[in-house]
Amino acid sequence: MANDGSERDGGGGLFGRLTTLATLLQTGRAFRKSNTGRAALLVGSVLIGRRNPRLGYLLQLADTANRIRRRLA
Repeated sequence: MANDGSERDGGGGLFGRLTTLATLLQTGRAFRKSNTGRAALLVGSVLIGRRNPRLGYLLQLADTANRIRRRLA
């Protein structure tokens, strides 16, 4: 199977598109709950993730770690 570069373009594959969609849905929910800081982080992870998927996932991981930290506190 040839590598068409879909792993590197941050959304060319089905998994990348689903991740982008799920993140944008989370962003909408954060805006609705007036959590603009989290919404901005998620939008940034989508925009950066289109160019560099690893960095986008890192931003999403930071958001997840922060949410876990807040729930445990």
